[in-house]
Amino acid sequence: MRKLENLLFFYELYLEGLDERNLLQWSMVLDVRSEIEKQLRRTKRVPFHLRKSLKQLDKILKGKLVKASSDVNFGRLREIQFPKPSRRYWWYYPEVFSCSHLQLQSA
Repeated sequence: MRKLENLLFFYELYLEGLDERNLLQWSMVLDVRSEIEKQLRRTKRVPFHLRKSLKQLDKILKGKLVKASSDVNFGRLREIQFPKPSRRYWWYYPEVFSCSHLQLQSA
């Protein structure tokens, strides 16, 4: 549990100080989010307060991803990642939900 709490702390810290045009900072944020996902799979019981924090931080991340998807080349970010991120890691593919977000706004 302690490792998950530490990862959530850094996730929040990186999200708050994120320069939305800096590819390296995006890489750090998305790597921490990937580590959180790996830790969640290893942990059988995750306390409610940690899940709630993660949900709130993911909501912030989605908002920042939608805003930055036009300025940041996330395709390039995926290319420099090794191994290439899986499709189940939605945070590496913001164009998928940013398009649906734009469709909802225009409707």
